[in-house]
Amino acid sequence: MVKDNDLNANIEDGYTKISNLILESLAMAKLTGVQKGLCMFLFRRTYGWGKKEDEISLKEFAQATNSSKSYVSKQLKKLVNKQVIFRTSHEAGKTSSYTFNTRVEQWHKGCIDTQGLRKNKTQGLYKYTTPEQTSSPDDTTVSQRAKERIKENVKNNKKSNVRNKDVININLHNRQENESVSDVEEILNYAREKIITNQLAYESLIRADVKKHGKKALKKAIDLAVAQEKKKKNFKRGDPKNGVDIGSWRFIQCFIDQAKDELKGGNKGGQNKGKNQRNNKKGTKDEGARLQEKAFELMGFKEG
Repeated sequence: MVKDNDLNANIEDGYTKISNLILESLAMAKLTGVQKGLCMFLFRRTYGWGKKEDEISLKEFAQATNSSKSYVSKQLKKLVNKQVIFRTSHEAGKTSSYTFNTRVEQWHKGCIDTQGLRKNKTQGLYKYTTPEQTSSPDDTTVSQRAKERIKENVKNNKKSNVRNKDVININLHNRQENESVSDVEEILNYAREKIITNQLAYESLIRADVKKHGKKALKKAIDLAVAQEKKKKNFKRGDPKNGVDIGSWRFIQCFIDQAKDELKGGNKGGQNKGKNQRNNKKGTKDEGARLQEKAFELMGFKEG
């Protein structure tokens, strides 16, 4: 049980890195108190552990916001509809995964006044205006103490109901030891260049697909998905400049098998092309010999 004197916020006990724009947007956003509380808890469970998404149950959301599961479920649906958060995975009998939409301009217009937000930034509302600058703790010292405190908490929480994946490999932000970080980031960057979206940052899914199918097949799958949506003229808000409207990595996964088949077909096609060229050369040679023989025959010569 937490004692009263332990509820004293101190950066040395751990902190969460979060963009200033997110804080500024949430302050202006027309959300209920519980909805903002759900966002804050999502930050704690994702950014607080150096992740972009996490599996969170309704029970955990309800406990964190001091609300009921039924009420929390309705509020989460509203946040998803307003595109403030995304449900990255949702299967019956399994805990859903969530991520925060950092593209504020994609939030529902009735939720955020983007013009007002830009005006506040232009007018310097968020500038530091206190005359005296207070000294801040050394970042290296704070970071080291925070890591030590996190490790201590992890050790103490092993007997609790905390999921193992939330406390493994803190320094690598929950990435697997043998995983090539650049592979995941390479696929993410490739997808963003093609699709112009922030909704494909589902590292857990991409990590598994990179390991199973390889980068070449995933890039091909992205190309196929984009080509299909362009053919259908399925653009975000109907404008080609906004990119095609692909909102989930699971949509890309539908094209992986086709991509692998086409890559295999391309290799076979190259082999068959070379074989055909050799046969054509052989056929040309045989045809030349036959014509020469015919010419000799017409001239009255026979091969002796």
